[in-house]
Amino acid sequence: LVGFFVNTLVLRADLSGDPTFADLLDRVRRTDLAAFDHQDLPFQRVVEALAPPRVAGRNPLFQVMLGYHPVAGGTGGTVLGLPVVGVPEASTETAKFDLDFIFADEAEHERLSLTLEYATDLWDATTAAAIARRMVALLEQVAADPDRPVRELDLLTAQERAQALDAGPALPVPANTAAGLFADAVRRCPDALAVVAPDATWTFAELDARANRLARVLRAQGAGPERVVGLALPRSADGVAAVLAVHKAGAAYLPVDPDNPREHVAAALADAGAVLLLTTSALARCCPPGPDTCCSTRPTRWRRSTRPTPPRRRSPCARSIRRT
Repeated sequence: LVGFFVNTLVLRADLSGDPTFADLLDRVRRTDLAAFDHQDLPFQRVVEALAPPRVAGRNPLFQVMLGYHPVAGGTGGTVLGLPVVGVPEASTETAKFDLDFIFADEAEHERLSLTLEYATDLWDATTAAAIARRMVALLEQVAADPDRPVRELDLLTAQERAQALDAGPALPVPANTAAGLFADAVRRCPDALAVVAPDATWTFAELDARANRLARVLRAQGAGPERVVGLALPRSADGVAAVLAVHKAGAAYLPVDPDNPREHVAAALADAGAVLLLTTSALARCCPPGPDTCCSTRPTRWRRSTRPTPPRRRSPCARSIRRT
């Protein structure tokens, strides 16, 4: 009998209410047990029922896998009445997920090993090694104090913390704003190319005129000093004009990744106190409820929005690192 006796279960952790790690562990346990009641349902059936946007080279529903594998010492014993024979782990050099944390519990040696497989187009070796170190640091902290709140867990090393807190000597800042600096450039070279993109090519004067029109719309909708405008835009010339328009309106902008889940985007907008969300007419239906107004980068078109856009494509190359 030969087969792949593994089924994938998609799980979501509940971090609401400021839980301790022990609380979170109990929540995850209950979620796992509930999911195991339906483990006979093939993963592909779940994908077909939910029908998420499919992108070549990207796994649907989730992009981070965690596996726990008890490892029997040596060869021997039986499973399902069949003899167990250990074989060396082979690498396919292909990433199935963005990150794949593989834990091997070697009880005989009282050792837990971690292998991290990562997609090389998303992470380099240095970053992947840092992620693995943070996972080990996280496990060490929760093992020492499981009643510690999750929000207090520290993933920075002493060196990283020192680098983050020590910004170095202050640099001179010009006595001007970003909008003012751009206005200076428009006066110097109005006919020079400012934006070259697949969807548009604009001179400084053209970009300035477009940003001015949009800035007037933003101010009419409540944007201004001490106000935040969310930007849910694709990489495009309109995105450049939108950032400049927010500066001209005197507001601050909050970049929003429309690939993120709706609740994450809504929480970011609420936390920033965004007065409105600026998006394209094509994505207007994809924004979460939050600010009172969502608008298109074309001032004459205004719409509300509800859902995120499909995820980005990635290639499947992989590397693995191992920590014990």
